[in-house]
Amino acid sequence: MLRTTNYSSPIGEYPNLLSYDSFISITFFGGGKVIYLMSTSELKTFKTNLFGPFYSLTRTKSVELTYDHDSPTVKEMLLKLVERFPKMEEYIFEEGRLAEFTTIVINGDLVSDQEWDDIHLKPEDRVSLFKGQHGG
Repeated sequence: MLRTTNYSSPIGEYPNLLSYDSFISITFFGGGKVIYLMSTSELKTFKTNLFGPFYSLTRTKSVELTYDHDSPTVKEMLLKLVERFPKMEEYIFEEGRLAEFTTIVINGDLVSDQEWDDIHLKPEDRVSLFKGQHGG
């Protein structure tokens, strides 16, 4: 049973202490437990739309990613996507670069593989990830 920092009352007696917009970090000191709460309002949420094989791999049209800083780069976003969906790596990266025919569009503008590490995202940006088709 989790207890609050005074070690005497179960955390269930404090229903307003925990909410859906918070998460718990538990740190152990000796035999006691210290519980810290951090509001997710301190985290920034960024939405990425997925198309083609990215949709097929994830079975979702969009993914929300959270960061503890205000403006992650496009590369950070891609690395976080791969962390969450490891099978996406072969579709996104080739030898440390953006894979051929992988297309990133931010607010209607194409992102080239030369600038993907320099462009910083804002929470309101519309980010879309495509994989181009080719063949005959």
